[in-house]
Amino acid sequence: MDSKTETFVHLGMAIVIMLVISVAAYFAGCKMAEMFILTDAQALGIKIPARPDWEVQYRYLVLNMGIIAGIILIIWTILTHCVLRTSDSAGISKRWIWALLGIILAVICVFFPGIYVEANHLSGLLVIDNSIPLLFLVCYCLAGYWGGSIFVTSETYKYTPLFAGFFHTGD
Repeated sequence: MDSKTETFVHLGMAIVIMLVISVAAYFAGCKMAEMFILTDAQALGIKIPARPDWEVQYRYLVLNMGIIAGIILIIWTILTHCVLRTSDSAGISKRWIWALLGIILAVICVFFPGIYVEANHLSGLLVIDNSIPLLFLVCYCLAGYWGGSIFVTSETYKYTPLFAGFFHTGD
């Protein structure tokens, strides 16, 4: 496969990965809401919006977070395919860039739900118990960015994501 085709395939994979992760985050968050968030809200005396209202709020939160996480994964993909081109396999020296993007995404995962709720004047139900930020860290940082970057990184930098060697043995 030539370089351009590989780049487009990896960009497509990045989009599909974040789409699947967003769907998983949506359904996991809805289940968490039923199990933990709504129960805690009742115990704290917080007025609970009707389920369809809450789901619409949460759907848009997940959509926005998925777009942000997808953009960060696409930035990494473009960097490794087009910007950080080298002829040797010194990709591990670029790990700081990969880590910086991951840290930026982690910070966004922690703070974005609260900022989103405040900016849109929504109920605080979306961030009770810090369940949603934790879910976003697991889904978008671990599964989405770290897991996704293992498979969408160019051949030259394929060992840059931490523990990528376990997935690329025999290449």
